[in-house]
Amino acid sequence: MTTTCPKCRHVREADATVPSWQCPKCGVAYAKAADAVAPAPSATSWTPSARSRSADGAPWGKMLLGAVVLGAALTAFQRLPAMASGPDLAKLASATGPGDVVMFTTSTCPYCKQAASWMNQYGFAFTECNTETHAACAQKFQSYGGNGVPYLVVKGHHMKNGFNSDEFLEALTP
Repeated sequence: MTTTCPKCRHVREADATVPSWQCPKCGVAYAKAADAVAPAPSATSWTPSARSRSADGAPWGKMLLGAVVLGAALTAFQRLPAMASGPDLAKLASATGPGDVVMFTTSTCPYCKQAASWMNQYGFAFTECNTETHAACAQKFQSYGGNGVPYLVVKGHHMKNGFNSDEFLEALTP
């Protein structure tokens, strides 16, 4: 295999006595010369290494993304319902009847499935009303002015913005 120096264009001979990474004629390191000869990226070109690190080498984009994810996780943790543990939640669930909670859903709504799963997990009774398969459910949903599912009616309180466990528990608390 022949190696040509990117700086002086000398073709390396097999019996050269200098290290394999160095040009025998000009003495430059092949890799370093290749970097020097390569065209510099223009200000408008995008390369992952040029955009993901600042001049000091810090990966600011990744650090910013990590901070955003951490902030979202902390916010979600803080929003966990204070009652979502122990006997208080079990007592509230046992006092809830099927007519106390009506959830309007569709067959393909993933958020509806999550809300139903949460209520089942903690033992809350509820009535599911599928607006796709039951005309009466669709009519009632429209009469409430609903525009998205899940739409819950909890003891007369309308949860118009989807399922929120804090709001749900607050509506059930006497």
